[in-house]
Parts: sequence; structure tokens; C-alpha cells
Amino acid sequence: MQITLNMAREIKEKFGFVHDLNEKAVVTLTNKGRPKQYDITQPLKTACQTIVQPIVEGLYELIAKLDPEYQRRMLNNILLGGGGSQLRGLDRLIEQGLQELGGGKVTKVYDSVFAGASGALKLAMNMPMEYWQTMRERDQLRVAA
Repeated sequence: MQITLNMAREIKEKFGFVHDLNEKAVVTLTNKGRPKQYDITQPLKTACQTIVQPIVEGLYELIAKLDPEYQRRMLNNILLGGGGSQLRGLDRLIEQGLQELGGGKVTKVYDSVFAGASGALKLAMNMPMEYWQTMRERDQLRVAA
């Protein structure tokens, strides 16, 4: 079958999931120029699930660094954002992975692109002026090179 990186991304965004699903992910791709349907349900699920364990492990590390007084509050207020956050079932699998810590509440942001841009804007607005100067100097060096 013939597939590009953009095609794979579109398939992931349209069909991506990490939990048990009763529907099939069937796509039409070309093989030597001829269109053919492929059931990609199981390989897609397997590929998408590879991100779950690293996320859960990262949360364990982050929670362990927090003052114990705030650990429960953090576990009950996890926001899931970014492109991969929209995988169906990701929030539930992360919650299952947090059971060893007494559970947690994971909420997906409504619009991952807007939430990411909004967060970046908030960070930029609170960045000290000397950081902006450092960035300006780096850009000037890059242009000169």
C-alpha cells in the first residue's frame, strides 16, 4: 500500500483510539495505483496505545515531586491537551493507569489547538522582558549566520 506521513496523520486524527471499540477503522489506500480498502483497526489501536504508558509514568514522576498536600488536588485536576489528546479513550486509560495512586480525574480540553495557542500566549505574556531580549539576540545571530 502507498501512504504518506500526512495521510497517516489524517487517519490517526479521524480514527485514532486507545480503548476497546466496536467499530472498525477501514480506510481506502492505493496499492500500485489501485484503490483498496484496508482494516487498520488493530494496528492503529496498538500504535496509539504506545503513548499511554509514558504519559502515566510522567504523571507519576510529576506527582511524586509535589508537596504531598497538593498531590490529591493535582490528581483530580489533570487536563489533557495537544493533538494526541483527542484519541478516543485516552483520558480513561490514563485514569486507569493512575489507580495505583488512588485514581485521578482526567479531562480533555475541548479544542486542543486553541488550548495550546491560548496557553502559549499566557506564557508569553508573563515572560520577563530580559527573556524577550535573549530571544531577539538569538534571532539576530541566526540571521547573521
